[in-house]
Amino acid sequence: VKSIAPGVLGQKKSWLASVPVLGKLFNSMERTLLEYQTLTQQVDTLTEKLQQAQLALLRNIATLEQLFQRNREFFQQISLHIIAGKQKLQQIEAGILTEAQSTEQKSGDAMDAQRVRDLLEAVQRFERRLHDLLLSRTIAIQTAPQVRLMQSNSQSLAEKIQSSILSTIPIWKSQMVLAISLHSQRQAAALQKEVAETTNQMLKRNAELLQS
Repeated sequence: VKSIAPGVLGQKKSWLASVPVLGKLFNSMERTLLEYQTLTQQVDTLTEKLQQAQLALLRNIATLEQLFQRNREFFQQISLHIIAGKQKLQQIEAGILTEAQSTEQKSGDAMDAQRVRDLLEAVQRFERRLHDLLLSRTIAIQTAPQVRLMQSNSQSLAEKIQSSILSTIPIWKSQMVLAISLHSQRQAAALQKEVAETTNQMLKRNAELLQS
């Protein structure tokens, strides 16, 4: 039992490896194990990178959600300002401006005419401001579906990565094990054939020597 302990096997490896045919078998096993370890490390590195990419996508989705909520709040606020602005503009045009124009027509006074011009300029500035608000609201309306589309794309990618981590990567590993095992079996079969041929040749020589 002591002779087959792991430590003893390790000590006798060099002696076994020195046998030509067995040496090929040991070297083949070592190369196969090294190839498997290298491939496993590469797959593990790829898995880690996929996990990092998935985490970045999930963070991006959360950031986009915050952007969407702020954009919605901005849209709601700006819509209220536009409604209030339009109402105020109608009040000015139907009230103060109409009254000032009527007074100016009746009096013909230069100061009354200047007041009308001032009111018209104020109305124009107010209309430009409303136009800016309408433009900002249009941008907010266009931004919402863009944000949702980006979120959807990020979510889809994150789900694909998750599927790869849970399904594809394990399949890769199992196929790697099968491929390396098959390779080892073929090498072992070839070596076994070589052993058998070498044994037959040795027996044949011994028989020839005995007959001489």
